[in-house]
Amino acid sequence: MNKYSFYIALLAAFYLLALPACHLEGEYLDCPVIIKISIPRAEAGTEVRVSVDDLLLGEVSSYELRVGDRIVPIQSLDKITNQIVFEVPEGMLSGEVTVSLKQFSCKSSDALPGTKTIEYVPSIDQVKSGVFINMGLNSPGGLAVDTVSGNVFVADMNNRRISVADPMGNVSTYAGSGEEGCLENSDFRLLAKFQNPAWLAYNHSSRSLVATDRSCNLIFEINAGVIKLSGGGTAASGCPGILDASFLEPQGLALSANGEIFVVDYGRNAIKRIANGQTCTIFSNVTGFEPFAIAYDDANGVMYCSDFTPSPSGLQGGLFELDPEKLTLAPVSFSAGSTSLTAPSGLALDGEGNLFIADAVGKKVLKYYRRSGFLDELELPFKDDLFEPRGLAFDSKRNRLYLSDRQRHTVYVIYFR
Repeated sequence: MNKYSFYIALLAAFYLLALPACHLEGEYLDCPVIIKISIPRAEAGTEVRVSVDDLLLGEVSSYELRVGDRIVPIQSLDKITNQIVFEVPEGMLSGEVTVSLKQFSCKSSDALPGTKTIEYVPSIDQVKSGVFINMGLNSPGGLAVDTVSGNVFVADMNNRRISVADPMGNVSTYAGSGEEGCLENSDFRLLAKFQNPAWLAYNHSSRSLVATDRSCNLIFEINAGVIKLSGGGTAASGCPGILDASFLEPQGLALSANGEIFVVDYGRNAIKRIANGQTCTIFSNVTGFEPFAIAYDDANGVMYCSDFTPSPSGLQGGLFELDPEKLTLAPVSFSAGSTSLTAPSGLALDGEGNLFIADAVGKKVLKYYRRSGFLDELELPFKDDLFEPRGLAFDSKRNRLYLSDRQRHTVYVIYFR
């Protein structure tokens, strides 16, 4: 090595030793510590400022900012206030914000727990109201969506059948002859008889539909034909066999990824689980708890339940969080600044574990953001037309929310960007 090469190598070594927050001989040192994020919830185009303890390097190109797994471009650095500024990109997922120095192995950390998570608020790009008007629906209730085909199933209550609409809005009868009855099994779904089909859930594994009939007090599974899945027995509680179980006005439905079926036994203030040939009561007669509709978040192991009749003060808004494994139940508390909730009806989860809520008495649709606990109202251009919002279903593949209005005999389609 000549003397010039030696001096260059020596200078480079001193330079590397002088830099902070670097990866040195296998040791990881902290990058800038995130103190707070200016806005915990933001939609596309919103400017967000990330406050850190110190901006070690002065160039934007020295840093990499991520929200979850996605790299988000940095707009500018504010050296005076020690802030990193970025704009929320279209379609960003909610997640943890991290800041790193590009040339070193290091990462940012919290000053306080929970200070570096940001929730993406999707904007409503276009709303088509009345897509299914004049299609013969009569008091539509529960909804379910097949995200593969995009078909939406509708519990057409007063027509005593289940309707289906394709992604273009064409509606046809999926199951039921329209004749009143409680035909427990039928080889052909169009010949089945219902009295009051109430709520629906779609099983993507078996490509079948599960439905409650609150007047027949039965749970049906619908594919090419219709079979009685549970009910018709005399056992109102405990863990009887599926055909020995009894329901009284069954309402809400939810499915887990492993095939469990959860049903609200509305007339008994209970929630039951159908699995392994048994129908087991997992919640029953809890003071101040009157379950109506449910939604199951597999990713987070949480079930949400709406209480259509709001509970006494202290049990906020009639929305509950349940753990079906630990058998625990607690009212959901909303963060400061949240909108009010009057009488929640249908529930639907988006792709990130946030919850849409139909408020039947408040005549509005709300969204509960799981990370921040914030409850917000969707700004719908047809809000003044709503009379009794009832069922909800979310198509995560097409980013659409479906809403039924029982009194308007309408299903609305809400398109998000």
